[in-house]
Amino acid sequence: MARIITLLLLISAFTSIQAQVQNDPKEKALHKNLKNSKSNVKRIEFLLNLSLHHLEKSRDLNFPKSSDSAFYYSAKAYNISKSIRYEQGIGETYIAYSILYHEIGEYDKAEKYALAAVGLFLKKKSDFYLGNAYQVLMCSKEEVRDFEETVKIGYQAKKAYHAAGSKKNEADMCTDIAYFLMGAAKLEQASKVMDEAVKLYKEAKYERLQNVYSTLCIINNQLGRNEKAIEYAIKAMNTAEKLNDTSAMVIEVYNYSGLAFLAVKNREKALECFQTAYRISKKYNDKGMTALISSNIIEILIKFGRINEAIPYLNDLEGKISQLPEADKLEPMAVLVKANIKMGRLGKAEKYLEKVIAFSGGLPPNDIRQIPLYTSLIDYNFSTKKYPVARKYADKYKELAINFKNPKRLMDVYHVLFRIDSAENKFISAMKNYKLERIYSDSLMNEAKNKEIAELEVKYDINKKDKELKKNQEKNRVLSLQSSLQKTQLEKANLIKNISLGGFIAFLIVFIILYSSYKIKQKTNRILESQKNEINQQNATLQKLVTEKEWLLKEIHHRVKNNLQMVMSLLNAQSFYLKDDVAMSAIKESQHRIHSMSLIHKKLYQSENVVSIDMKTYIKELIEYFKDNFDTGQRIQFVTDIDSIELYSTQAVPLGLILNEVITNSIKHAFPDADNGIINIRFRQSENKTLTLTIKDNGTGIEENVLQKHFETLGMKLIKGFSEDLDAKLDIENDNGLSITITFLHNEKNTEQ
Repeated sequence: MARIITLLLLISAFTSIQAQVQNDPKEKALHKNLKNSKSNVKRIEFLLNLSLHHLEKSRDLNFPKSSDSAFYYSAKAYNISKSIRYEQGIGETYIAYSILYHEIGEYDKAEKYALAAVGLFLKKKSDFYLGNAYQVLMCSKEEVRDFEETVKIGYQAKKAYHAAGSKKNEADMCTDIAYFLMGAAKLEQASKVMDEAVKLYKEAKYERLQNVYSTLCIINNQLGRNEKAIEYAIKAMNTAEKLNDTSAMVIEVYNYSGLAFLAVKNREKALECFQTAYRISKKYNDKGMTALISSNIIEILIKFGRINEAIPYLNDLEGKISQLPEADKLEPMAVLVKANIKMGRLGKAEKYLEKVIAFSGGLPPNDIRQIPLYTSLIDYNFSTKKYPVARKYADKYKELAINFKNPKRLMDVYHVLFRIDSAENKFISAMKNYKLERIYSDSLMNEAKNKEIAELEVKYDINKKDKELKKNQEKNRVLSLQSSLQKTQLEKANLIKNISLGGFIAFLIVFIILYSSYKIKQKTNRILESQKNEINQQNATLQKLVTEKEWLLKEIHHRVKNNLQMVMSLLNAQSFYLKDDVAMSAIKESQHRIHSMSLIHKKLYQSENVVSIDMKTYIKELIEYFKDNFDTGQRIQFVTDIDSIELYSTQAVPLGLILNEVITNSIKHAFPDADNGIINIRFRQSENKTLTLTIKDNGTGIEENVLQKHFETLGMKLIKGFSEDLDAKLDIENDNGLSITITFLHNEKNTEQ
């Protein structure tokens, strides 16, 4: 019977519904067992199995009357239990009734039967079934009951399972309690309860932990612990793949993993996870999850500038919203507001915004579900230049973020306030909010760094213990060899003594010689030991100086990067005062140049190598920056062929500025009338340490009679000047577009020191 109740309790989760035929083989087998059963207790078991089976079928729209069948079989089980005075069967039927009434939304009846089950199993002092009864009582009115009361009931179920020694069920209760705590934004408590759940599952030798890991992933994601969230995301996906889990439950695994990767700005990996979750939700026709995941995919594709790819998901989402329960409509509608604003369709955005406002009106101001409303109103009013209204909702968003102590939300809200201040020319306030945004951004990064340091310390301790163990083993081996040698010498001395007196004298002479050698060796060893200690002390001092220098260099690069970002922000703020398009363009170009240098310093302080950077990674990030700032979308494609080459900043900075000038020039001038185009970037190293950078586009090129005049522009002067800094050869030619090639020697010595 325990197996039946456990199955009944699990059906509140997603149910995997396979294609069904009119003559269901599983149902036929259950009926056959029921017909052949001669024991009333067994008949009750099979009737409850049939009730469960029909409840599963009722979730499929093709079987609308299956819920009636579920009630019918539960009623038969109750009547038989009552007629034979079988209290166990009565209690289990109460539990089945509670689940069935909760399924159809009659929460008072669901609570009534759950309470009856609790009373019966309390009287019977049956801890395991009492745990089952408390669990259905917790779920019976979860939609309308006070959160704290629901969690309190959950802990009673956990206590009963603990008394019964059922670690698996106790762990399941920890997971349920954590979900309620997450809903009330008590994330730290939820994290601790989930840690306990993992421990209990492992003690019970339960391996299907993919959804447990994904829950820990989303909790740490909401707490801003990005590295830990990624760790649990990978564990969840690996576990699901190892167990070949293709059920509807795995939708959550990929959805939460996508959110974790999105938090660390790995949009490609996040998109891959969301699209996997989307395919599975479509397979199971889960409209709620399909709408939620569509929202996530739309936001990423719009940030990528891949509007055409986002449109099918937008259409799908618009079609699904009307079919969702009211409680699930808010977030997808907020996404539609933001997407339509980004696409310039303000009328459509306003239409969905009205629905978001209407829905959110019934929520308390401090409810975390208000965040989609506030962010939608901020985006809409900012895009329509109603800055005071945008600020009003930004302040409300800020209050919520502070209440829930969410560092990621606080970083986001200070960025929003910085944009509003800049738009209203409130530069002092803008800089204040910018600094606060950076503080929260750096704090999230430092938390991850602290963890890396702790892991290194653990590894160091392990290696140290291993070395000490090997040292002791070597010492024991030497002592053993010395002992064997002394034994041999003693036997030899006795033999010589017994042979003759002359031999004894000879032995004595040899002994004196050996003793003298031993004393000389001891003296030599003492001198060598003293020299070794002196060398070790000098090495320790030098290592300390090297470590301090590396940290100092990282701090310098960090501050240089922050100062360059500050300059970019000031230029951006200044641009609001300018009306002249030429001046505006000059400021934009200056910002691009500053960013190319800022990115180098960012790479230097974020990596372990503080004096050189990998140009392959740097160039790819620079390209992503140009895509975002020029909104190239799919119009311009970048084709790269780049070796992993480490350059010191003396060569990386001028090379980055050359890349900035050439790529900017190609984007702005090579493809007039919004033509599609390709920009090829090739950076290779030959065997003789010669580096060659080629940037070629398939645009309009430059006419020969205009080429000389083009050399006098500021951009070309900068390219020539930076080429001279590199002692590089500069070649420019028209070849179905413009091609610029720079050839120079790789400087493998750091001239900054």
